[in-house]
Amino acid sequence: HAPCFEALGAAIYALKNKLTPEITRNRYFKDIPSSFEQMPALSKYLGKVEFKDQAFETAAEGDVCLVGLDVGSTTTKAVLMRRRDQSIVAAKYLRTNGNPIEASRECYRALIEQLGTTRVTILGLGVTGSGRYLAGLHADTEGIINEIIAHARAAAHFDPEVDTIFEIGGQDAKYTLLTNGVASDYAMNEACAPPSFPATSIWPFRRASAAKTSSPGWCIQFASTM
Repeated sequence: HAPCFEALGAAIYALKNKLTPEITRNRYFKDIPSSFEQMPALSKYLGKVEFKDQAFETAAEGDVCLVGLDVGSTTTKAVLMRRRDQSIVAAKYLRTNGNPIEASRECYRALIEQLGTTRVTILGLGVTGSGRYLAGLHADTEGIINEIIAHARAAAHFDPEVDTIFEIGGQDAKYTLLTNGVASDYAMNEACAPPSFPATSIWPFRRASAAKTSSPGWCIQFASTM
């Protein structure tokens, strides 16, 4: 019942405390100007957005591959990457639903289904995300990598000159500074901030994306480690 656990708690609390508030517009809304500063619409800067796509190929018999797993608080993602050309031969994106182990298993099953009858050799498994330790223990892998290093490596792969990453996750948000493709500094809100992910969860899933500004060497990568 993980997806509805909090809703159940709210219902039980209301039942025991007999909460029957009168819901009226005047009680919850005030017709006054907002004190928040408003920024220009992001749609004005679409010309500065550049999407980066990772090649998807078909696996061949005997391919040597690696599995990448990102177990986040909200979603779990997995890729099967072929070592010789770093192309993706299978991938899966799904909701964690409060059960990182089962989400990981579903990802593994999906990768196997996509391979069909093609047999490949799995060289290793790398795990990141907020559920990386649990998923890594379950998979018995030593390849447990924090999100900051994982994001830095992926961003530098697509753009060697990238030096700035803003990551909006389901549990927190992070800023990472890269120097010569290596994470050299970072900052995070260090607090659970659920509203950060729903605002971006409606975006279509893309294999990789980055928004490049007009300044050389600057790149903002919107990612999710949920």
